Amino acid sequence: MPKNVTNASVFSSMIARNLDTPSPIKVIADVSGMYNDPLYYLISYLNKGQSKSWNYPKYETSQFGNLSIVSTITSVVQSGLNLVVNYTPSRAGVDPYRTNWIVLDKNLVQGRIIAHQLGQVTIEPDGVVLSSATQFQVGTRLKNGWNASTNRQSRRTEDLTYDPDVQFNLAAVSRNTKYIDLEDQIETRPQMYGKSLYYSQERIGIQQWVKEMSIRYLVDKRGEVNGYDGKRNKNGGILWGIENRNGFVDPATAPFVLSDLRDYIEVIRKKDATPNLNLALFAGTNVLSVLQQSIGDDIKFAGTANTFGVGDKGGINVTMYKYLDCTISFMPMAEFDNPQGIFSDPASYNPGTTEGNNSMLLMNTNALPAKDGGSVPVCEMFHRGSRPIYYKHIPGMIEPGREVQIEDFEVSSDPGNTSSDEPGTTALMYTFSGIDVRDAKGMVYRRG
Repeated sequence: MPKNVTNASVFSSMIARNLDTPSPIKVIADVSGMYNDPLYYLISYLNKGQSKSWNYPKYETSQFGNLSIVSTITSVVQSGLNLVVNYTPSRAGVDPYRTNWIVLDKNLVQGRIIAHQLGQVTIEPDGVVLSSATQFQVGTRLKNGWNASTNRQSRRTEDLTYDPDVQFNLAAVSRNTKYIDLEDQIETRPQMYGKSLYYSQERIGIQQWVKEMSIRYLVDKRGEVNGYDGKRNKNGGILWGIENRNGFVDPATAPFVLSDLRDYIEVIRKKDATPNLNLALFAGTNVLSVLQQSIGDDIKFAGTANTFGVGDKGGINVTMYKYLDCTISFMPMAEFDNPQGIFSDPASYNPGTTEGNNSMLLMNTNALPAKDGGSVPVCEMFHRGSRPIYYKHIPGMIEPGREVQIEDFEVSSDPGNTSSDEPGTTALMYTFSGIDVRDAKGMVYRRG
């Protein structure tokens, strides 16, 4: 063994030192470090480089939904001047209506509630004579309006019942180890990043680990799985969230055209009436090419007097588009175009290209309102334990078969052992984490 080869401490690695900081997510989300794709960077950006600590396998959240109330009318009975309206409750066991509140029918005819119980309201006329033959018809919606108590009657009014949707997601493990032979420090070995291969192996190992995490955050299903070696969690990535939390999936049957994007924006707009939505579009090459060529033709003779981004274009390399009060930023997504990636199957309608080339992911990046009056990211990062990322150098062993105890990982009940017959360093990378897609109503996935 060469005399100039010795064990390297954790402080000899700038990467290890950065990953030991209070916010290591900012390090691995740095695009200049080549650790991730733009999607992972966006998730990190939305979470301000932070991750929420959670001490249980299930990460539970409550959805702060729409405060409006509508119910489907099942029958209407005339009772003198009043109407008795029966409806289907939107949530089992919850009576959402209150005395003195105005309700409206499909023609916005108003009635005031004088009595209510689960599944039924009795309403009196409110300026218009009520008739069961022409108003509050079966199959239409009973719409809640506002409190219409009489003058000076501010007491004895009862607030509406709000029952939030409680949902959960699961933290899942991503781990990797990288054994680095100390002889790689010998200067005769190949050079990368200006240093010996020893250092590049560590960097490439982290790149691979983060890539695995970013793919899991994108396509993983959610649930608990029992395997030959015990139970493990599946987090539930963005595409799972789109399928299960009010998003829209469009299996493509033809090449992408610009009108498809407009249709997708309309889908999001119909679900979210919030003005000034900011959408991020991650696209395969074919989709991005069609977008830039089509929009480029639109702005060719418009100069800067257009709504397609003004300064955010060069030639026809358009990076921004505006439609229906939505601002859409275009970004290529490397995983869609990876010929050896998870979207590499041939497209059914064009075997000469891949599904990924014709795929796109459209996301509303606006924060969602929280119960406490603040806001939360639409894709919230969370982790179990005291740190979002554990990264540790275990010094190599000179004597064959020597064991080194691993005791850093608080979330592990079995610390485990490592041993090696060769001198070197093992870098351990570990996270018990996930993302929680709270509401995917502002998300569309076009599956190419």
